[in-house]
Amino acid sequence: MNITKFQILVLPLAILLVFSIISIGLVESAYRSHNRVKVGCKDLALTLITWDQLLPLVPEDDIAENEHQLNENDVEPDLYQDIIDRHINDLLDDIDKCDLDDAIEDMVEEIDPELP
Repeated sequence: MNITKFQILVLPLAILLVFSIISIGLVESAYRSHNRVKVGCKDLALTLITWDQLLPLVPEDDIAENEHQLNENDVEPDLYQDIIDRHINDLLDDIDKCDLDDAIEDMVEEIDPELP
């Protein structure tokens, strides 16, 4: 088999081009979908239940300090109540669409999305 200088030059460039196209496609698809995450209903329910049970145990001073840190680092929203209003309530709305065990569903229904 006779390999020419042209083939020696073109083959690595073609391989590089293929890898570039594939990697651009992977990065682009990951970039487009970075705002969405799939989470199981039961995982979300148990996370919300745990959050609801632990939040009252956090001292008010710690909450104020965390809100201050969020504000200092330009994280929006920086107030816990705003985070609850924007995100926790959305998650509670989403979990209503789930088919959960009766015991878990009862615990989710008892979640109070307000700060203690």
